[in-house]
Amino acid sequence: MPGDLEERLTALEDRMDMESGLRASIDRDLSALAMSLRSAHNLLQAVAITQSDHTKDLDLHTKMFKELGSSVNRRFEEVNGRFDVVDGRFDRMDGRFDEIVGLLKARES
Repeated sequence: MPGDLEERLTALEDRMDMESGLRASIDRDLSALAMSLRSAHNLLQAVAITQSDHTKDLDLHTKMFKELGSSVNRRFEEVNGRFDVVDGRFDRMDGRFDEIVGLLKARES
């Protein structure tokens, strides 16, 4: 029995050494995983900050675009109003030309 006990003790020591190595390997794997998770977390934070900055820029650009659109619309309304005035003047000139043609025809006959 003493030999049997010694064999069992040796087997137990070997098993403990193997399990110790496995625990160390698991610890290294968990450390690597934790580092990867920290890196991913930092990356997500950077993306969130960048997205927030881009959202502010887009909001500013949207506001500027709307103001520019309103300004352009006002200008087009002004130009259209001026064209209406010019059209009215051309209509009066057409009427005067018609009068002149009428007068000339009356003189010829």
